[in-house]
Amino acid sequence: MKKNYVFAIIGLSLAIIIVLFMLFKDSISFNVKMPSVDFRVSSLFKENPLKNKLFINVNSDEDSIIYERAQTLNKYLQKEGVKTQMNTKGNHKSGNINFYITDSSFNLPNVIDKNAINLVWLNSVASDDNFEKIRDFDVVVVKTISSYNHLKAINVRTAYIPDAIDIRKTSNKDNNKFMYYGDNDELSLVLYLMQNRKIDIYGKGWKHSRHSNNVISEDVDRDVFSKYSFVLVDQTDDEVQQYIVNDKIIRVLNNGAIPFVRYNPGIEKMFGETIPMYYNEEDFYSKLNGLSKNNNLEKIRNDIYDVSQKWNSQMVANKFIEIFDIMIRKKI
Repeated sequence: MKKNYVFAIIGLSLAIIIVLFMLFKDSISFNVKMPSVDFRVSSLFKENPLKNKLFINVNSDEDSIIYERAQTLNKYLQKEGVKTQMNTKGNHKSGNINFYITDSSFNLPNVIDKNAINLVWLNSVASDDNFEKIRDFDVVVVKTISSYNHLKAINVRTAYIPDAIDIRKTSNKDNNKFMYYGDNDELSLVLYLMQNRKIDIYGKGWKHSRHSNNVISEDVDRDVFSKYSFVLVDQTDDEVQQYIVNDKIIRVLNNGAIPFVRYNPGIEKMFGETIPMYYNEEDFYSKLNGLSKNNNLEKIRNDIYDVSQKWNSQMVANKFIEIFDIMIRKKI
């Protein structure tokens, strides 16, 4: 009797489940999907482009690389439908949304309107910076992971967006020739390591040095890079420790060449293992010999190009649009 009662309960439960399923089958889905969000053009920028006009204030001179990169970012923001006004150093303007671009935390601009949305993009911060002035900004966007982690630790709203990498496709010569790209402004680790090997030097200040016989030119045209299999570039200890990808490495990449550099976690963060890097002197010679014998350099270039697409100007613009959209929603 007890067994029959249990079976009856189970049968009734199954019947109820079947009935409910038939009633609501059109609203039940076993393929759960996250809502699709398209940040290519923020809906809030779209809805009110005049109100949400973006004032880009560059705290640098017009002939600087900071200003040049700001112009590129401005172009891609406009491509995405964002209304912008770009202002140079000493001529800053303010609106509901203000985007300040500067080279370092030691050159921070003054926030014009603290009631507006104010964002700053800079290379890095140091532990002895004036963080009270940094806190005037709603978001501090930095180009190094170490600065990002430091700001998070002291409760500053921050984001990590490095300089854009826009690699152009070139026809490179795989001739096992090595190029050095850099100026004679400090001891070169690369030239010390290459002292018994053939390397062509491009950069200022080398003509009257002991490397003068290897100097090709002080000026470096963009098409020069494609004439070499690899381009060697020095990095300062500070750049390596702060995870900074320096301007010369970015230029080498943008011109479709393969850089061979000292290990830098910032480069690894962006490119994984696609860019050849060395840890010490022994590793340098080991990898140099391996690269010299590599018969498939085109694969290395293609791998670098593929990875770089998530850091190109279009993607960087989209990342900023996403931040602006989030900040607008917080203000509403």
